[in-house]
Amino acid sequence: MERTNGISIIVCCYNSASRITPTLEHIFHQEITNVIPWEVILIDNNCSDDTVAKANALYQNIGKSIDFQVIEETTPGLMHARKRGISASKYEYLLFVDDDNWIASDYVEKCLDILNQHPNTAILGGYGTAASSILPNWFEQYQHCYATGRQAQSNGLVPYVYGAGMCVRYSAWETLENSGHRSLLVGRMGKNLTSGEDTEMCYALRLLGFDIRYDDSLLFKHDLPDNRMNWAYLRKLFYGFGLAKARLDIYSATIDNRPIPVDGRLPFWFNRVAYLCRQLTPDFWILVKSMFAQMESDDRLLATIGKLGQISGIIQLRSNYVQLYEEVAQLKTNDMKR
Repeated sequence: MERTNGISIIVCCYNSASRITPTLEHIFHQEITNVIPWEVILIDNNCSDDTVAKANALYQNIGKSIDFQVIEETTPGLMHARKRGISASKYEYLLFVDDDNWIASDYVEKCLDILNQHPNTAILGGYGTAASSILPNWFEQYQHCYATGRQAQSNGLVPYVYGAGMCVRYSAWETLENSGHRSLLVGRMGKNLTSGEDTEMCYALRLLGFDIRYDDSLLFKHDLPDNRMNWAYLRKLFYGFGLAKARLDIYSATIDNRPIPVDGRLPFWFNRVAYLCRQLTPDFWILVKSMFAQMESDDRLLATIGKLGQISGIIQLRSNYVQLYEEVAQLKTNDMKR
C-alpha cells in the first residue's frame, strides 16, 4: 500500500529519562508547513525508569496538536526497536532521532525537501555536533565514533551514514524487507556497545540499487554524556566496531564484486582468523602495555583492539560464515530483478 508523503519521527528509548526532555522539545518545536503530515512515535524498549511518564507529561504540556504515541517493544536491541517503530508508522519517510539528539527546527522539512528531490535516495544523513560540556583533547580525531562531525567533504552520495538523525524512505525499506534479507547486526543492547546496524542497512540498500546521501544542512546536536568522554569508553567502542566489521566485511566484499569464498582444506573462517592473527602479532606488545598504562590517544592501540574484536566476531560466525556471504550476495541478484 502506498504511503502518504509525510514523515514519521521514531525515537527509540532504553532508560532515557535523564535525556529525553530536550530531545522531545526539539522535535515538538519543529517549524513545519501545515500541509505536511507528520507524527512522533516513541518506542519503549524495556525502559525500567520513568522515560514514558516524562515523555507523556511533556507532550501534554506543549500546547500543540501533534500526533504522538508510545509503543512498547520488549525484545532488546536498537534494530528491534526501530523495526517496531517502522511497523507502527504511517508515512513514507522515517526519521530516526536518538534519545540524545537535538534536531534543528527545520530538520524535518529539509529532510522531506531533499528526499523528494532525489527519488532514488533510500537513506539521508545529516551533520551532528557534540553538545557535551567536556570534550577530551582527542575527541575531534575520533568524533565520528560518537556520530558527530562531517560525514563527507561535500554533500551528495556517500557509502553510508550514521544512524543518528538519519531519514529512511519507507518504500526502499519495504523492498529490503521483501527481499528476504536478515540483519547480521541488531545494534546496541543495554551496555553492549556492538554497533554497525546503520552501516549494514546502508550497504544492503546499496546492493539493491538505492543511493545513500549526506547533506550538511541537516543539523543536530548530540548530547554526549560525560561518562562516555573518556579513553576507556572509546576502547570499548573500538572493540564493538571490530565485532561489527566481521559482519560488515561480508557486505563490502559483495559491493566490491569479490567472489563468494569457499572452504578449502581448512574452513574459510579459520584462514581469515589466521590472517588477522598474523597481522596482530607485531602489535601484541601494545596490548600487554595497555594492561598497565592508559596509552591515551594511541591510534595503534585502538586499531589493535578493533582487530581483536574482528577476530572474535568471525569466530562467532564460524558455523555459517560462507553461507552469510551467499545470503548477502543474493541482494545483488534482487537488484537486477527490481
